[in-house]
Amino acid sequence: MLWYFSRMVKLHWPLALCALLAACENIRNPVTYLPPDSRPRARVRFVAQTGPTYVRYHPDPNSCKADLVAALGRSVLQDRGWGRSIGVPLGEAYDRRAMTEAYVPAGKPLMVAFEFSAAHRVFGMTVAFDPAPDADYEIVFVVHHLRSSGVELYRIAPSPDGTPMKVAEPSLRSASCLPERLRRKEKV
Repeated sequence: MLWYFSRMVKLHWPLALCALLAACENIRNPVTYLPPDSRPRARVRFVAQTGPTYVRYHPDPNSCKADLVAALGRSVLQDRGWGRSIGVPLGEAYDRRAMTEAYVPAGKPLMVAFEFSAAHRVFGMTVAFDPAPDADYEIVFVVHHLRSSGVELYRIAPSPDGTPMKVAEPSLRSASCLPERLRRKEKV
């Protein structure tokens, strides 16, 4: 009996370790995103093929407080916010683990941060854009051969024949979050 127990421990300890690490990650970085209650709002599909990539959005662009929308990428565990669908067109092309959809406030700047780490390197990018009310968007975080990263933003709009198509969104811009304590205090 002791031989059987020691053999089972030897064979299954990696699974137990993975489960423990996943639980710790969920506790350390819980998904905190809540959809906005008020209108106007837009729908956004967040995409990151390489994972885990943490997607955070800043409900208030003047604050560094961010809500975790999802941990995306083919290598992440369940229950990290991925795979959520709210009906943004053209999402069938993506693995469910690499995308999530969310409602975001519209009519004001939206700041989104992506963070991915692998091979002792961290890739991150914070961008902003101006979502229009009742519009659909797709924002894609791309890592190029573990050397650089970028973000692509598309508005999903009807084509002349009425089918949805992706159009590059010109309001995409680089952004940064400066903590309150580091902001220059203006003298009155």
